[in-house]
Amino acid sequence: ARPFNHIGPRQALGFVVPDFASQLAAIKLGQKPPRLSVGNLDAQRDFTDVRDIARAYIALAERGVPGESYLICSGQPVSIHYLLNVLIDTAGVTVDIAYDSERMRPSDTPCLYGSYAKIRAATGWEPQIHLRQALADAFNDWLNRLQNGM
Repeated sequence: ARPFNHIGPRQALGFVVPDFASQLAAIKLGQKPPRLSVGNLDAQRDFTDVRDIARAYIALAERGVPGESYLICSGQPVSIHYLLNVLIDTAGVTVDIAYDSERMRPSDTPCLYGSYAKIRAATGWEPQIHLRQALADAFNDWLNRLQNGM
């Protein structure tokens, strides 16, 4: 199986969604000034909720064809800018966006996404959790962590 980008609650820092969500939660709680340093917001990627990814692995274990490769994805390219806007709306805060050349990748692929047609045909699996819900869950997870000193 080849999973594309995972998102959702409990994801570690070092990935775009938890990095944005944790900073926005800190801003909402007054723990950080309302400023985000960002890289390339134009890149488009395929994001799937980790709970859907887990369901895909179970479906493959039960009904997948051994030796076959399957893409686990949403099938939808989404810009990093869109993710950030949804997270900002979810947080209900106003922020200044600062572009940071250190966060820019010199050879960033502009758009990368897959198709889940093969895994759906083999197992019936398809994503169930909407992107906005996954982003809200990721934000609320970070908000709870920071409120509880975790």
